[in-house]
Amino acid sequence: MGMIIAISGIAGVGKDYVADKLAKALPKSKKIAFADALRSELSDLNSYIEGTDDALYIESLYHVTGEQLDHLLALQHHNIYIYEGKRPCCYRDVMQYWGTDVRRKQNPTYWIDKTKDKIKELQREGISTVILTDARFANELAIADLTVRLEDTPDRIKHRLEKRDGGKIMTAKESSHPSETALNTADFDLIFHRNLVSTDSIINTIKSNIE
Repeated sequence: MGMIIAISGIAGVGKDYVADKLAKALPKSKKIAFADALRSELSDLNSYIEGTDDALYIESLYHVTGEQLDHLLALQHHNIYIYEGKRPCCYRDVMQYWGTDVRRKQNPTYWIDKTKDKIKELQREGISTVILTDARFANELAIADLTVRLEDTPDRIKHRLEKRDGGKIMTAKESSHPSETALNTADFDLIFHRNLVSTDSIINTIKSNIE
């Protein structure tokens, strides 16, 4: 049975950066995200939208209402983003809406189920440690063997977001969305304040807790 590590923290705290370092330090490990399945679904959905004018077919295929689909399209048309290449900073509200307000509302374990399937696939391929970079809800933490919370100062987080997203800062609506706040008071196995400890120290502490 493999090890699952879940990393949590608000946008800009450096979850992917730490996960990349951790994956390099652990043999037979792989970094994935709950949002991988979300991005894939939105990409496939956009392909259907571009390929057909039959809205009823798309609604039936994806088990959504016309109102939900219309709202998704309105959000996408409002934002200018690039799906591949430059990080899609303006895509956040689309992902929050579809991932939480639509899919999690339909089924709280929707993305967990898809991620569990991916984990099983990786384990069959010989991956022994899966690092989840974006745990945002309590039931997502629950599938992990070790839970890690990253914290940092507002100024350092703001600097990362400005550098990463081309100067665009999260709106108040985005930063107060449940996907950003649901775990603010949750219990974690390990909590690191990145302004106080080095990345190497974080990696070594995590390793000592699983070896």
